Amino acid sequence: MTNTERSTAVGLAGLLASFCAQASLGIYEQGNGVKAMGMGGVSYVGVDESTVLSANPALAISQGSRFDLGNDLLIVSGGTRIRGNAAGPDEYYDSSGKSLFPIPQLGLTVPIAEHWAFGAAAFAAGIGPD
Repeated sequence: MTNTERSTAVGLAGLLASFCAQASLGIYEQGNGVKAMGMGGVSYVGVDESTVLSANPALAISQGSRFDLGNDLLIVSGGTRIRGNAAGPDEYYDSSGKSLFPIPQLGLTVPIAEHWAFGAAAFAAGIGPD
């Protein structure tokens, strides 16, 4: 096998493996805060919204005085279907029947001194289908 063939084989194997490695973190999928989610989840490095304090509290010093309020929506289609069960009939079980879950978030930052700031952030965690 030549180097070109080996490189092509490794590249194709890596490409195929990347399609299999899809995971979800549920409501934490794209970070904290509406702007951070819109920027691909960059809530750890520096977004100009106070809702990201739950991910990185050190950002409070760079936010200035601000209050942010946001809402995200989690749309779920949950349920399971059992087919071919020898011990019982085929059935479908729906989750709670609810499919739309709001995820509120808010943040507040207040500068106290040149190198001191107060910050508070809240976001809904642990919500979703049961």
